[in-house]
Amino acid sequence: MPELPEVETIKTVLIPIVKDAKITGVDVRDFKMIKSDKKLFAVTLIGQTIHDVTRVGKFLIFHLSNDLVLISHLRMEGKYRELLPGDQASKYARIIFSFADGRRLAYDDSRRFGIMKLSTEDRYRHEEPLLMVGPEPFDIKDITSMYAKYQRSGKAVKQMLLDQTVMAGLGNIYADEVLFRCRIHPETPSNRITMKQLQEIVDQSVIVLSGAIKAGGSTVRTYHAAHGIDGTFQTELLAYGRVGEPCAYCQTPLRKIQVGGRGTTFCPRCQRNTALPIVVGITGKIASGKSTVTAMFAVMGYETFSSDDVVHQLYEKPLIKDKISKIFGPEVIVNKRIDRKLLGEKVADNPALKKRLEKFIHPLVKQELIGHIKNAKGSIVFVEVPLLYEAHFDDLCDYVLAVDVSDRIQKRNLMIRHGQAFDLALAINANNAFDSYKDHVDFLITNNSDLASLQKKLTAILKKITR
Repeated sequence: MPELPEVETIKTVLIPIVKDAKITGVDVRDFKMIKSDKKLFAVTLIGQTIHDVTRVGKFLIFHLSNDLVLISHLRMEGKYRELLPGDQASKYARIIFSFADGRRLAYDDSRRFGIMKLSTEDRYRHEEPLLMVGPEPFDIKDITSMYAKYQRSGKAVKQMLLDQTVMAGLGNIYADEVLFRCRIHPETPSNRITMKQLQEIVDQSVIVLSGAIKAGGSTVRTYHAAHGIDGTFQTELLAYGRVGEPCAYCQTPLRKIQVGGRGTTFCPRCQRNTALPIVVGITGKIASGKSTVTAMFAVMGYETFSSDDVVHQLYEKPLIKDKISKIFGPEVIVNKRIDRKLLGEKVADNPALKKRLEKFIHPLVKQELIGHIKNAKGSIVFVEVPLLYEAHFDDLCDYVLAVDVSDRIQKRNLMIRHGQAFDLALAINANNAFDSYKDHVDFLITNNSDLASLQKKLTAILKKITR
């Protein structure tokens, strides 16, 4: 979808093409996009001369003779193409304007979402498409009224930025870019945005849009401004299109979420959602002491959650038991409960079944943990997830604390914990990919000593998180 810089580029390209051109014919091939009187659209335009093209937000405004105005919005895929004598229109041409000098201007739109509407010079700013268009960031000198709107809204700040009635000009690409540069999480409730932050949003909007306009917009996979017209600002984008790449500020891999149904790229470290607590994920090898660490934080007064506890709760639900039974066979249900030991044996013996179980259960566990985190009352919560990276739960965490342990102590712990099931525990442990992830964690502790030593390590980590 073209955003303000792309529409500005199109306007600049169009002016020399259409300025002083007299319209001698209008071929409407799709009346769906005509939002004024369809019968009068073509006959009203024939004989008119185009004097100028301006822009209001993402709307193109064609100013014609006799105070006539043509309002055009490109929506998702709309493009204008100049056709010289002998040129063929594309199959996506929806409206073709013929000029007295033999040239034509085709409006192409593969998705057919664009709109056109006729008006007059004294009325067009009051037409329904333009009536609600808010000020552009270039024109905002005082943010007081805008701040009041933010304070009345609980919507995510990105949704607010996409609301063209509040401030016109930012679409999905540039909203991500502005929030990234302001270090603001896109899901932050609008009413938590401070006056200082809002001023920075407006200032950065001006900087980003000005840079994009100068570069001719951004040519991305979903939109090219016109045939032969490619912007270059996409090479300067720090957020959009860079999922998985290192953050330009802190080198943390960028992540992608959905905000209001729109794909949104952000840095989980630089753009913390201050409406949520700091989330510390606890992971590590089996029998390394993860539960001990979690319990220690609980004793300190912090809220803690365990993915294993969530799994136990899910396994009690009839629908879950039915699904597990279908995946692993009815024999895993003993006395109307899932036999976790038998389930573990099947998982250890069959990697394909293990993947099926994880594909089914991990999203459910993640959903439950997200609910716990959102309802947490403290400023920091600790979430124990043994397979944190394998299950892709790391995107829930602001920090990851990993617990390592020597092979000797791990085997001792497994023997104490599992007794005769020691071999099964070792087989399950063999599937743990912790060693391949431990270099990516924020805090790595080795739990080879006593509890007092472990307590000191956790206290030191807390100081780093809360400083």
